[in-house]
Amino acid sequence: MLSPHDRSQSLHPANLRTSQTQFDWIHNTNTFQRLRNLLTLDENWDGYGASRFLRPQVSRAFDLYSDIYNYYLSRSTNFSQLSPFIAPCSDGAILFEWAGRRFPSRELEIFVPSTMESPLEYLKCTDDAEEEGSFSSEGVIALLDWLFATES
Repeated sequence: MLSPHDRSQSLHPANLRTSQTQFDWIHNTNTFQRLRNLLTLDENWDGYGASRFLRPQVSRAFDLYSDIYNYYLSRSTNFSQLSPFIAPCSDGAILFEWAGRRFPSRELEIFVPSTMESPLEYLKCTDDAEEEGSFSSEGVIALLDWLFATES
């Protein structure tokens, strides 16, 4: 079994080697693999001038991923069934999204911005309200508590 330090090092973006031609962005919804393959996207990956993703930003997204994964472990939540959908955004942000059939009454989007100086951002939606804002990495626990709460 890997120690937490060894696992952290193996997840570090500098240690991830992938090829853009090997990854199917349309059909592969695996959270970890989508994050890992952000570094394979070249300049203008969307055909509309989007910039490539840089290692510090992807590393920040992996830190958020780790916080989310640890949250799930601490609450015995099934990560594989309730993991966020990861998507690159044309504005340079990295999207973590919980929506759809698995979350019928609440949706949560978290954005890792393209600049390291900017805070993480969120959008929370229910049937009758939306709330958006920014937070530091410690705030992800409160957002996930909100997402998994059973009361409105």
